Amino acid sequence: MTLYVSSKMLYNMPMSEPEQGEINIPELNDLRIKLDQMTGRITSRLKDRSRFTFNGEIYVPDGVPIVGHEGTSLVEFAIDGLESYHASLGRYDDSDQYPVFGHNLPTPSVVSAPQESVSDGGVILSENLNSSNDLIPFYTDLVKKHTEPGDDPKHYGETAYVDADLIQMIHERINVGRHVADIKGRQDQTIFECESDEEIESKLRDKVREGLLLDKVSRIAEQYELDPEFALDAFRWIIERTVQLEVDYIHVQNGHQPDNLTA
Repeated sequence: MTLYVSSKMLYNMPMSEPEQGEINIPELNDLRIKLDQMTGRITSRLKDRSRFTFNGEIYVPDGVPIVGHEGTSLVEFAIDGLESYHASLGRYDDSDQYPVFGHNLPTPSVVSAPQESVSDGGVILSENLNSSNDLIPFYTDLVKKHTEPGDDPKHYGETAYVDADLIQMIHERINVGRHVADIKGRQDQTIFECESDEEIESKLRDKVREGLLLDKVSRIAEQYELDPEFALDAFRWIIERTVQLEVDYIHVQNGHQPDNLTA
């Protein structure tokens, strides 16, 4: 099972006391190092998924009958199970941790200390920006494109577990964009003067960094003997979805309500 990484772990910053009126802002480069580590984990898990056939029935509601969970796909059931387990450990008590579904999550079995908001900029990072409504359809199409066709019922369970783990990791990786946008916004206050998506994106986006990331993904995939296009297709989408989340985050900071804000 892949361990989740909270923003406190991602930032890995020295917790010196700030002067009155100052804010401890983690270095963007430190955050990017952790993002690179997540890149390796996601690519490795894609290699695991490539060992199975598509197994399309696990994505279809009732494609694999589940007692007491009619109308649910096996992958959704697996995600719900992982999220329930993580919730019982108190994962989602962290203000920067977000479930993919969040269906009827249990009360944590452990007592957690009160969490402080990572951001001090007026809108906390736990703002309900929707980062998962198109994740499952994208992931299903991605796997269908890059795995062998066919069904292998003997491995439905293992395939669904790998899928659930991957989907959670991709979801977590996208949501780190909230912290990236928060840091960039405090480093360049002119971002908050922008009104259109295009203006904000031009301030936030680093095409050179994106190119380097895709080069790294390709190299890691080759090391794992994974078709690089499998990983590249995944990360091209992750990049675009992360940028949109960053833009939405800045809109919320500016007091606007983007289309992706959930109820």
